[in-house]
Amino acid sequence: MHDSDGRPRPVDWNWNEALRGALCALPGAIIVLTVEVGLGMFCAMGVLPFAMLGVPPTRKAALRFVLLGVQFAVAYALGSVVGTHEVVAVVVLTTVAYVAVLRSIASRQCACCRR
Repeated sequence: MHDSDGRPRPVDWNWNEALRGALCALPGAIIVLTVEVGLGMFCAMGVLPFAMLGVPPTRKAALRFVLLGVQFAVAYALGSVVGTHEVVAVVVLTTVAYVAVLRSIASRQCACCRR
């Protein structure tokens, strides 16, 4: 959609995307209302990557989205547990960052190593 002067609108409403977002939020909302708030929030956080990336084009890509969602939810849950102790949180975050840098260098995925 564009304005009358031809520029794209900063916000564009799309009913299909709104429906997809509502469907993504529905399982977490049901769990929050019926089972437990914490578990429902983890479920809601797990669907965020899927909600942001859109509908995958193939089944293989859909499986990757599911795995990404599970990883996101697990990382969020672990962060919630680790975050209650400041010193442990700093050590864990430093270790995770260091390991991520080592893995990216080893797999040649960082921008500085590509040639």
